[in-house]
Amino acid sequence: MEFARSLDFGGEPKKRRQVNLTPLIDMMFLLVIFFMLTTSFGLTNLLPVKLEENESMGRASTAKETARKLVIKIAAPDRVFIEGLELKTGELDSILAGKMRGKGPLQVVVETGSGVSVQALVTLLDQLDISGSDVTLAENHD
Repeated sequence: MEFARSLDFGGEPKKRRQVNLTPLIDMMFLLVIFFMLTTSFGLTNLLPVKLEENESMGRASTAKETARKLVIKIAAPDRVFIEGLELKTGELDSILAGKMRGKGPLQVVVETGSGVSVQALVTLLDQLDISGSDVTLAENHD
């Protein structure tokens, strides 16, 4: 008899609780709106940079041979050198403006040393891109 009472076969059926889906749907819409507003769909700006080709491969073009070359070296504690002279902050723009006035295209070769921070290199490449220079990255042979 005790077993029959625990099963409760008789009497009124119990009401089943129903889950209200309205707050769940409201939260889903709020999350969708939040992610739509906070997501960035814009394209990132890229810096156009070429890697120097190996001269032994014989792929050097005539345009590169006729272009004027300016070698910029960037060393470990974020020091920048042009033609062996160390630059101070803000001097790069004026030097590039003077070099761009010459005849023919100006090809800028950037040589990096070991220990150079990525931020220093990107800042330098960004300044060169703004000036309209044709930038090539090269391996430092020192």
